Amino acid sequence: MDDSSDGYVDILNGEWLEYTGVTAEQASGFQCTSAVHPDDFSGLGNYWQSLVSSGQAGQFEARLRRLDGVYRWFLFQASPMSVRSGHIVNWYGTKQGC
Repeated sequence: MDDSSDGYVDILNGEWLEYTGVTAEQASGFQCTSAVHPDDFSGLGNYWQSLVSSGQAGQFEARLRRLDGVYRWFLFQASPMSVRSGHIVNWYGTKQGC
């Protein structure tokens, strides 16, 4: 089983890729944040790292760049998936337009 407990992005759904115009290869790892508004980038990044460190679910509002360059507000939500021992093996995230 792939260990994604560090918050590394393995997969983005087609809706995210289509909306941002970024390819799966361009968005792999931590590069998916390339579509986040520059003013929101550090806040979202810091919050994401706090979730990964704590193992807690959370949510954050930030602007995401659409394929045509327009930014819209989204609510990003992240939840950890753990095995019985409590070890986090994956994170799952969603976004919803605000």
